Amino acid sequence: MIKAVIRTALAAVLAVSVLGLTQTVRAEEKKAEKKKTDMVRGEIEAVDAKAGTVTIKGKKESKTFVVNADTDLAGLGKDIKFADLKVGDKVNVHFKPDTTPLVATKIGHIDAKPKEKKDK
Repeated sequence: MIKAVIRTALAAVLAVSVLGLTQTVRAEEKKAEKKKTDMVRGEIEAVDAKAGTVTIKGKKESKTFVVNADTDLAGLGKDIKFADLKVGDKVNVHFKPDTTPLVATKIGHIDAKPKEKKDK
């Protein structure tokens, strides 16, 4: 009788251990599935509406990003469209570094190009 209780208890402990290990492995797999995104901050150097690309002049170099339907565009407190991106605007561009060409996942305005003052 005691041996049967001990066997049942050991089987239960073993089952719980296996389930816990399975959950840990699944959590690690989910982390691996999430692709890390990088971010570049800079000034828009070029906008090519035909190609659907935007070139950003960063601190070290210029990078060109594809802007597609999945790219989240955000202006200063409002949603914007691709056509609202102008040369000289300061932006943050989030992208997945493992894609070729680089695809922007999010573009956010930091500051729009200042308007030129007209002399009166």
